[in-house]
Amino acid sequence: MKKITILLAILIGAFQSIGQSIPNGGFEAWSNHIWQDPTNYFSSNSRYVPYGYAVYVQKTNSAYHGSAAVQLQTTKVGPDTISAYFANGNPGGPVVPGGIPYNRKPTGIRFYYKCSIMTGDTGLVIAIFKLAGSVIGNYVFKVYGNVASYTLSANMFAPALTQTPDTVVFGATSSNLLINNFRGIPGSNLTIDSVTFTGVVSQPALLDGDFENWTMDTATFPNSWVGTYPGVFMSTDKYSGTYALELTTQAASAASNNSAQPGIATTGNWFHYGWGGTPFNNQVDTLVFYYKYSPYGADTANVNVSFKKNGSIVNGVGRDILGQPNYAMMSIPFNVGQVPDSVIVTFSSTRSWQLAAMHVGSDLKIDNLSMKSQPFGVADIVENTSFKAYPNPCSNILSVDMQQFKGSVEQIGVYDITGKLMESKTYGVGYRDNVLTLDLGGFAGGTYILNIKTSAGTYYQRVSKI
Repeated sequence: MKKITILLAILIGAFQSIGQSIPNGGFEAWSNHIWQDPTNYFSSNSRYVPYGYAVYVQKTNSAYHGSAAVQLQTTKVGPDTISAYFANGNPGGPVVPGGIPYNRKPTGIRFYYKCSIMTGDTGLVIAIFKLAGSVIGNYVFKVYGNVASYTLSANMFAPALTQTPDTVVFGATSSNLLINNFRGIPGSNLTIDSVTFTGVVSQPALLDGDFENWTMDTATFPNSWVGTYPGVFMSTDKYSGTYALELTTQAASAASNNSAQPGIATTGNWFHYGWGGTPFNNQVDTLVFYYKYSPYGADTANVNVSFKKNGSIVNGVGRDILGQPNYAMMSIPFNVGQVPDSVIVTFSSTRSWQLAAMHVGSDLKIDNLSMKSQPFGVADIVENTSFKAYPNPCSNILSVDMQQFKGSVEQIGVYDITGKLMESKTYGVGYRDNVLTLDLGGFAGGTYILNIKTSAGTYYQRVSKI
């Protein structure tokens, strides 16, 4: 019995090591990421919180006026530096998209702030005025040093506006993100409140310069995956199991920083190419998954597999994904050319970010993703406990209580830990029974995966043979 126990421990350990290369490839496990943004504004929270970072644009009760203000902090997280920002448009965009309606011609801006800005860095407050989509005034104000209590910053627009705008983009950041590739210096922070334009009789209705109104946002992402927000969704239109990954190309909105964007999901870091990944050391293998794709216009989706060694990309393979109304399997064989140590898998609902505005609505669904050497159902098992298999462990006959299943039984399969199908039974349409039995008497001792496919979904459970 001691030898059997040791063998089971070894097998279970081997089983647990399988599946690390494509985590959660069945997309059965999901988590919610929750944060607040000032109402009518987009912030760096929407970019970083779905990735698992903390909230660096925060509502603070330490306000100059009213009950709330905005606090921004530049922070070092692992190898990354995150600079906090919020805006009601995209000040860094080539045509400055977004903004809120405003048809007055102000002469300046006032705001109250306190800060602790690191040497070599600056906080920024930005106001950009537009008319008929074109920029007619672009004003950037810097804050420096250590200001422990709220201080007034009163600024004139120079040069003055010569036309009356129809739109204003307002925003602030804890670091100077206008410097090329500058991500800020960790420790810089800025708190801002009571923002008003001067020389006018009214303020923009949606400015909310006292930042009293905040909106709760929630992003639901598959565990071990990150991606764009919005654009990643949990879908019940699955190939098997309960859920699939859905990626949809999004129109420009406040949540997307007023830029159209593909739905992107990756096991790496989507905003830093080559970062992240999961352990993988097969030089030759095949990526396998099921998909369906509804493109808008002449669009194609994309899958990319990047291989790393010692922290650097050493090879990669990509494929376009064409329209497919029903779930179909795609296989992508590869030879890395050397033994890698990790892999990054990335899917996109539109083949490039630049084309997103032309293909809003393109929709990609992915399910049962795995490496061929680690077949789905074993490599990324998520057990379903809504049915009972007994006795477990068993010596010969394994019984399955089917009374709690929804739908009729279509097929039962037993797999070993390498993904090899050991036994399979197929049942007729509409088959129902209280208990089904399987004879495992001829199986070697060890851990197996019971796979039960019904008309309502696919279920998995580990079982042991002694």
